[in-house]
Amino acid sequence: MMAYTNKKPYLKLTLMNFFQQYKLVARAWRYRLIIDKAEIQYLLHNIKTNDRCIDIGAHKGAYSYWMSKCVGQKGEVYAFEPQPQLFKSFESVIISSKILNIQLSQLGFSDTIGVNRLIVPNGQVSPSASFLNFVLIPNVALTSITLSLNLNNEFGLKLFNCIVYG
Repeated sequence: MMAYTNKKPYLKLTLMNFFQQYKLVARAWRYRLIIDKAEIQYLLHNIKTNDRCIDIGAHKGAYSYWMSKCVGQKGEVYAFEPQPQLFKSFESVIISSKILNIQLSQLGFSDTIGVNRLIVPNGQVSPSASFLNFVLIPNVALTSITLSLNLNNEFGLKLFNCIVYG
């Protein structure tokens, strides 16, 4: 007797992975060819195989994608995205795409180490998200760290990209 298996959930998962990967690659190319042409060109010319890079404010991963391609399998990209929804989405894409050289963390950068309040204006995703000292607006408790000025010596970093919110 043959067991019945429903393959539709697997197909759905595979299609979802495909579309996530497609969106990442399409976004990365859009940034490379249209939105941030000079910036991505700079990355491509200056990051080499086995380098280490940081992407602060990784958003949906366009810069991290190109950094990942440049550093190769033995290089490392440390990506930081504080917004919960963007973090989960980018994490899912990294996992489904099997990108092994991007280490994604849900941390924010501030002038203080500890827990700060991240304000996301529309409550979902916003380029205007920022740390504020009051809690009248819906917010997310988020661990923050400081940016060491000695990154090159500590990590041997080649380059880092920082998108500033707020």
